[in-house]
Amino acid sequence: MKRVLLLFVSIVALASVVTAVFLISRDKSGIKDDTSSDVIARINGITVEASELKLILQLSGVRGGDNDIMKAEAMENLIMVKTAQQAAIDYGIMKDSSYTAFLKELNNENNRRAKALENKQVIYGPKEYSEQTYYDYRNASIINQLKSAWVTQELKITEKSLLDYYMKNRELLARKHDKMMVYKLVEPINENRQEAENRIREIQQRVKNESAFFNEFDYNSSTTGLTEFEIIDENNYKEISKYRSGYYSLITGLAEGEISRVIEENNSFLIAMVSDREKAGYKAFDEVREEVIQQYKDHSFETYIKQLASQSVIEFTEEE
Repeated sequence: MKRVLLLFVSIVALASVVTAVFLISRDKSGIKDDTSSDVIARINGITVEASELKLILQLSGVRGGDNDIMKAEAMENLIMVKTAQQAAIDYGIMKDSSYTAFLKELNNENNRRAKALENKQVIYGPKEYSEQTYYDYRNASIINQLKSAWVTQELKITEKSLLDYYMKNRELLARKHDKMMVYKLVEPINENRQEAENRIREIQQRVKNESAFFNEFDYNSSTTGLTEFEIIDENNYKEISKYRSGYYSLITGLAEGEISRVIEENNSFLIAMVSDREKAGYKAFDEVREEVIQQYKDHSFETYIKQLASQSVIEFTEEE
């Protein structure tokens, strides 16, 4: 006989709930391998079938012996998915959120792709979707449509709300790139790579601090090609980070006066030091307005979904 248990779920306290649902979805030998359409739970009235729970656990990397934290994360994912699907139904984006309906849709899509290939038609993406791949693809599509509908119909964007969001998040949204003075000691590789590497290693042993580095830099400056100076700032960091990503990542991680490890770049070995690093302030609101609007929409929608999920009610059936 089956009994129904009602649980009011907080996203931050899911371990006990997921363990219960996890156990229900298992038989004595482990997670079920069938594709049964048995409903084992409902989240806000939206059905959860055994095969869907199994897929969520697989997508979350959960195995039978994994700890409660991983199970809770899987359950949180499931709640977020079903909450979004319920909202999508309310907004007329989808009609049926059951896993059985999903499998039919997957089968239809794979049949469509197979026929298109037979007829020499162009298709985008894989020749055939797996359950996991199509589940992720479909949910991403639903989320995008739901966000667009919710933002258009529900979100009130005012100048004050945007300015407030900008001020709270300007460290991420609007901080200008630091102005960095980079000094380099260089050994061109030319014809003998090993000799060049040996020379730069010898220099590395001599320049253990900022003073020693500058002494070496001044001494070598009289010889063309043994020293370089570069400024990285708001005007050029994007190009440097795009085309010299490894170098950029290493240099921007240095503090003032810190000396880098040996770097290979542009057919040379080099050691770099950042002598000055000036904070450049923030971009004005109008400079980043479009990004602020997009980030505000994304943040507001994410908050909306999380609020819905935090109020979720789970009903699941347990065999006595």
